[in-house]
Amino acid sequence: MFEDLHWADAALLSFLEHLADWSEGVPLFLLCTARPELYERHASWAVGLRNATTINLGPLSDDETARLFSSLLERAVLPAETQQALLDRAGGNPLYAEEFVRLLADRELLAGTLEDVPLPDSVQALIAARLDTLSPERKSLLQDAAVVGKLFWAGAVAEMGGREPHEVELALHELARKELVRPARISSMEGEAEYSFWHLLVRDVCYGQIPRAARAARHRSAATWIEHKAGERAEDLADVLADHFMTALELTRAAGQAGDVEELETSARRYLALAGERALALDVASAEASLAKALALAPSGHPERASLLERWAQAAQQQSRQQEAKAALEEALALYREQDEPLAAGRVLTALSNVLERLGDSRAEEVLAEALTLLEAQPPGPELVAAHTELAGSFFVGSAHPETIAAADRALALADQLGLVEPARALGHRGGARSASGDRQGLEDMRRAVELAIEQGEGRDAATVYNNLSIAVWPYEGPLAALELCREGIDFCERRGIAEIALFIAGSSLTYLAELGRPEQALAEARPMAERAEAAGMAVAIDARAVELRLLAQRGEGRQELSSAEQLVADARETGLPQLLAVTLTAAAKLLLAHGRPQAARALLAELEQVPRVRVDLYYISFLPELVRCALSLSEPELSARLVDGVEPRTPLHEHVLSACRAQLAEAAGEPAEAAGLYADAAERWLEFGNVPERAYALLGQGRCLVALGQPEAGEPLRAAHDVFAGLGYKPALAEAEVLLVEQTAASAS
Repeated sequence: MFEDLHWADAALLSFLEHLADWSEGVPLFLLCTARPELYERHASWAVGLRNATTINLGPLSDDETARLFSSLLERAVLPAETQQALLDRAGGNPLYAEEFVRLLADRELLAGTLEDVPLPDSVQALIAARLDTLSPERKSLLQDAAVVGKLFWAGAVAEMGGREPHEVELALHELARKELVRPARISSMEGEAEYSFWHLLVRDVCYGQIPRAARAARHRSAATWIEHKAGERAEDLADVLADHFMTALELTRAAGQAGDVEELETSARRYLALAGERALALDVASAEASLAKALALAPSGHPERASLLERWAQAAQQQSRQQEAKAALEEALALYREQDEPLAAGRVLTALSNVLERLGDSRAEEVLAEALTLLEAQPPGPELVAAHTELAGSFFVGSAHPETIAAADRALALADQLGLVEPARALGHRGGARSASGDRQGLEDMRRAVELAIEQGEGRDAATVYNNLSIAVWPYEGPLAALELCREGIDFCERRGIAEIALFIAGSSLTYLAELGRPEQALAEARPMAERAEAAGMAVAIDARAVELRLLAQRGEGRQELSSAEQLVADARETGLPQLLAVTLTAAAKLLLAHGRPQAARALLAELEQVPRVRVDLYYISFLPELVRCALSLSEPELSARLVDGVEPRTPLHEHVLSACRAQLAEAAGEPAEAAGLYADAAERWLEFGNVPERAYALLGQGRCLVALGQPEAGEPLRAAHDVFAGLGYKPALAEAEVLLVEQTAASAS
């Protein structure tokens, strides 16, 4: 874990080496597998430590190093030449001082003058010199222990060297007194005394002294002992076993010993695959690395290749490597079809449909339909539950909420009927559809789905529900609550390396930032986010670019983006998804209108009004006041009314939107008094909800109506709107507020 640790003082080094004993004495490599709930509890700290291969601390000064030598040697003064030689070799590394004193103790020279004591040039040389003081048997025992790893067990060392257990225990006690190894307080292997090397460098030097030709047999021997000793728990030690078998395999290949290769490949492939599967919920990068190695041991024609491709694709997808995941799943699908395995083919088709959806590929629906056809012709099992869950997700993305609930209920009922665990993602989709339909209890379904997915070790499912939950909370609790959930979800994803879903959640957060009146931050994040998504071929790039274009239009900027807006609309049309059509058509219409292309803007608004199911999409709802403003500025009151028709007051957001739209429609109908009251109501609603720009537009509308009515109190809402628009940088709205303030001042003066 800390194999590249550089300068550290003795106390810190000791602390780092004892990390293996934290959390009830369970070592980190076991904690990641056997005790995921403990790992989860400490995840943000543990993952940071696991990823920190180098800790950079400044070297000690010569004075500090000299004091350390004096303290360790229990001498106030060292001979000048000896002290300078020690300082030159130590280079500020306190571990050198520590190991030098131990070397003197091993050679019983602490009481000597030190003048004739050889001074090794490095810590490694010091450790090697200390090892040379051991008997050949003790040295061989330490080398066997080094093969097992930083942590090792007395039984393993006994088995590897054909030693008597009692003899090994005595030897380890002696080596512990010499501070080469140390006993663990609690062993991770039941019935076995566990030890660790005093410093990682001691293990490295011991291992380095083993002839390369002998290492393969020792690694194989260590793996065989661990495998036998762990028994049914061998899966919990998959990463350890995989490392031993892979090392043995590589050394055997290098030695040209072809006879042992096939058996080693089988064991290495098995444990690499198990290690990858077990790591997937907590560390996607580690999982992908293990599965990629396993896949490399299953070349074309190997019977396990299809299964390994399928599992590797799960990790690759979560790393935002959608095209690679697609290729792997397509290859696996072809192999399963050749092998006439319809159940496996249906499972892969389900996974492939999800990847295609992420890529914005319209074939996703067709592929999922094929999966359901295949799986429904087989005895029901977890594969069919997953397919119905995926169908619920597909309906949910398409804003088909009744269909989402029906498909999710089928998945949940089937899982219950088969005695399977409750599918968290199906519960999350159902909760999302319920909340979008106006049933606030759906949020509780989603929160429970997150907890359930984490308990089940389904990190990607938990991340997916996090993303949907932030969107579902938004119309009930406002953009700030939604943004906080985004941050929580992104943190969850980043701890596990789920880059795919982290990108989706980040895309959602841009809209919330815009509503909270943080356009500069949203603009700063939108472009690089879109570029990352585009590089991964993910449709979430459309969302990010649309937010950028909308904000540029609000600020009277973005003329150079008109052509890219047209391409964005074309990309959204290819997906056919109401959400992407809502965000892109709104952004493009706003931009076209801001830069003198009213006819093109009118056409996009008319197209959006005809999109099926768009009126139940939350993004369309949130943009509706803006859409009505655009239509009215085009002198299209009928289009404005049609855009609002069919929108029901399902959530607080729906109610606020309808209040703002009614105010605009009343003003357009020549009823300024009624409109002024409606605008005032809308401004209060947006203030409570947290939508800064819409509150400013409502205040502007109120002031505009009051000016039309000749009311002197028009100045107050106009000044408030002016200040907000100035802070946002919304130049067109700011200019309108300034003109109205001049009119109001002139009217008051007369």
